[in-house]
Amino acid sequence: MQDRNPALYRQFESERTRPAQELLARIPVTDVRFATDLGCGPGNSTELLARA
Repeated sequence: MQDRNPALYRQFESERTRPAQELLARIPVTDVRFATDLGCGPGNSTELLARA
């Protein structure tokens, strides 16, 4: 098992974030009180959910 390389992970940030952006664009956002990101990573999807 290789050590985790944060710099390499962030290098592909846009490719990793795109599916979450596309999914969120299809969900009608109304009175949302709680949202949970059950994935792993640096929190890209969580940030998108919080902004929405």
